[in-house]
Amino acid sequence: MSRNILKLSDLSEKEILNIIKKAGNQKKIFNKNRKLNKKPLANKSVILFFEKPSTRTLISFQAGISMLGGNSIVLSSTDTHLNRGEPIKDIARVMSRYVQMVVIRTYSQKTINEFAKYSQVPVVNALTDEHHPCQVLADIQTWQEYLGSASLKDKTVVWLGDANNVCRSWVEAAMLLKFNFIISSPPDFNFSKKEWTNWKDYPIKYIEDPKIAAKNADLIITDTWISMGFEKTRKSVKNKFKKWQVNSQIMNLAKPKAVFMHCLPAYRELEVSEKVLESKQSLVWEEAENRMWAQNALMEFLLNT
Repeated sequence: MSRNILKLSDLSEKEILNIIKKAGNQKKIFNKNRKLNKKPLANKSVILFFEKPSTRTLISFQAGISMLGGNSIVLSSTDTHLNRGEPIKDIARVMSRYVQMVVIRTYSQKTINEFAKYSQVPVVNALTDEHHPCQVLADIQTWQEYLGSASLKDKTVVWLGDANNVCRSWVEAAMLLKFNFIISSPPDFNFSKKEWTNWKDYPIKYIEDPKIAAKNADLIITDTWISMGFEKTRKSVKNKFKKWQVNSQIMNLAKPKAVFMHCLPAYRELEVSEKVLESKQSLVWEEAENRMWAQNALMEFLLNT
């Protein structure tokens, strides 16, 4: 039976650390030689089935698959019979007979779960409304690169803003890798009571006041306040979230060597100030590059599992 990565917790602590180590080594080899010695995707094809639009995720997967010697096939929902009523299970059973892996970016977690149930090859979640495991693998790789040999354990990560899919994958990372994770968001944009009950035995906290939450943080993260497709709500959302903006005042409350991350696209002067985004504390551009390296290592891991 194929191994699927539908959420970050489908991996163990050891597997996550091995994947980001592999990603870092692959990155070093490429930066030194401008090529990779091994092509684990040679003579293999990967479907990139993207119902939801993408920039970084699509490009990073395509570039990575090519770098690893493979072939990518990009499909949207209009390229299949999904929008004409064909069952997901039928599409999954057919697609997975043609290729060695399927990467899916879609809306509902139920969609990717059902696809994986009927697929004969590994399925990777490239984003759903509930989870974004590939993003957080890249984030963890970026943070570990910054920390060097220091352990992630006992460090403190603070999430400011909407408790969304990326935030949920960070929660899973904290549970697995045993670092402290604080969520600060407007109460109406927090996770459900049921989810918090499930996390009660882990180092995960909610602190509404962003200034209190940011104190002594090692890493501060945010994401756009405006999800794809909800751009018309920009004005009302801005009013609800304005005190959660990551700016110099917030960063000054964190530890002296604290850093900032954002998965992009970033709306300057909304969730993050221009000054912070472009500062030396910002790891945003390394984080964006590491999407490719973390995904490369993940795909190689799945092919060898």
